[in-house]
Amino acid sequence: MRTGNPDAVAVLFASRIPVACMGLIEKDEELPAEERGQAVESLARRAIELVCVAVAQGFHNVAELKSSQNFNAIRGRAGFQEIVRELERKASSAPAR
Repeated sequence: MRTGNPDAVAVLFASRIPVACMGLIEKDEELPAEERGQAVESLARRAIELVCVAVAQGFHNVAELKSSQNFNAIRGRAGFQEIVRELERKASSAPAR
């Protein structure tokens, strides 16, 4: 996974934290369902924002985003899918080395 700018990779690692928290909050039955839902949505948005920052800083390993279990909880979200599509588009239009 070590592709691109080391700072970008660090930000990508940081994006995994809110994703992990999503699973914990979803299971917290002491928290009312509405609050759980709001917290999960907020964490998902933050995780996607961090993935976006990582890409802006030079992370470009689309295969990692598409296959890593660390992103399962956000992979179906529109914002995440848009990031993946954009990386795929850039990769397909990049000149061959």
